[in-house]
Amino acid sequence: MARELFASRLGFLFATIGSAVGVGNIWRFPSLVGQNGGGAFLLAYLIIVLGSAIPLLILELAVGRKFGTSAIGAFVNAGKRYRWLGILIVLMVGGVLSYYLVIIAWGLGFLARSAAGQALDFAQFSKGWDVLIFFIVSLLLVVTIVAVGVKAGTERASVFLMPLLFLLIIAMAAYTMTLAGRNDGLSFYLKPNLELLAHGPAWSRALGQAFFSVGVGMGVMITYGSYVARTTDLHTSALIVVFADTACAVLVGLMIFPMVFTFGLQPQAGATLAFQTLPVAFDMLPASRLLAAVFFLLFSIAGLTSAVSMLEAVSAPLIDGWKWPRWRAVATAGMLVLLAGLPSALSYTQVDLRLGAGKFLDVIDDNLGTLGVPIGALVTSLVMSWAIDRSGLIAEINQSSRIPVGKLVVLLNRYIVPAVLVATIVFMLLRRFVWT
Repeated sequence: MARELFASRLGFLFATIGSAVGVGNIWRFPSLVGQNGGGAFLLAYLIIVLGSAIPLLILELAVGRKFGTSAIGAFVNAGKRYRWLGILIVLMVGGVLSYYLVIIAWGLGFLARSAAGQALDFAQFSKGWDVLIFFIVSLLLVVTIVAVGVKAGTERASVFLMPLLFLLIIAMAAYTMTLAGRNDGLSFYLKPNLELLAHGPAWSRALGQAFFSVGVGMGVMITYGSYVARTTDLHTSALIVVFADTACAVLVGLMIFPMVFTFGLQPQAGATLAFQTLPVAFDMLPASRLLAAVFFLLFSIAGLTSAVSMLEAVSAPLIDGWKWPRWRAVATAGMLVLLAGLPSALSYTQVDLRLGAGKFLDVIDDNLGTLGVPIGALVTSLVMSWAIDRSGLIAEINQSSRIPVGKLVVLLNRYIVPAVLVATIVFMLLRRFVWT
């Protein structure tokens, strides 16, 4: 049976943008900006996206299209001895998805509460069983979309949801530009304190966020690349995807920080910014429930489109390697993600499940989301650029491309991207185990 492909380049772009744009843009990005010096973090983030994330994205898409298979199959084609690395990367993305769905559950829960006119109190929301219920709802939504197929499910949902998401973000950002704290918010967000760039944390966290947001290093883009027609220009497509993902993150910052400074809130609030700090701001604005509902709607849309791509990356090896029907593969992957995600969901219920001193979800995010993704990106960059025939890889990157960038992409992935990733990973490990 011929491999199912995206119906059009536009459908591929929307689906890939949907994979990149997620709660990382709306939940993680502004919290990291607030904690790491505002404009300094934003500048570091943009530099890393341009210098490292784009070359790796092009490489992953090209590898997926070249071999026409998902992450595990791509690593096997690079060399049978690399199979276990592909398996580990798929397990990692499954682990990320398991707690990522819990964060989507927060958004869906707050959306429901906003629509019902209820108070947006995160402490109260996480005391009962609401998080667990919405976790299951979010998983069922994602499983349904992925089970329908690449064209009818993933592509169709992305073509509808992504334009809606950007319209909502632009509308919200335009509204917050009218607030009294606009100038202070923009100054904090867009004016970098260059002295902060001399410190390692801003760079390491910016790299972790850039790779997490774009979605490289998790096998997702290899999988999506396997559904791309050979007439598609991967170089231009990658630039469009990264531009859209970065534009979304920047717009979210323009939307959030004027509210934060208008109402005297703390930009350093961290992970609680979207769920404990912003509801306070919404309550002080006209049409507060409507604004809150719009915000958490766009939060939920962003999360679901990314979750779809992650579940596709987990399901695809069962379809490619074991030749399972799509519905069976997706249902099995969904059940495994459900079991893996229950501890994270329960950590934000009355059970308050913990791993050591921290909530289970927070500990898993710190290890998989912050450290695991750069390691996955390092492995992918090295294996795919060195183990695959160089001339064939360059030809695949240059296929249908207006500008032959294949040699440059391979060169960057062999030397520059790994060097940046190694330095970042070493710094992260030193901060955890030596500089504590």
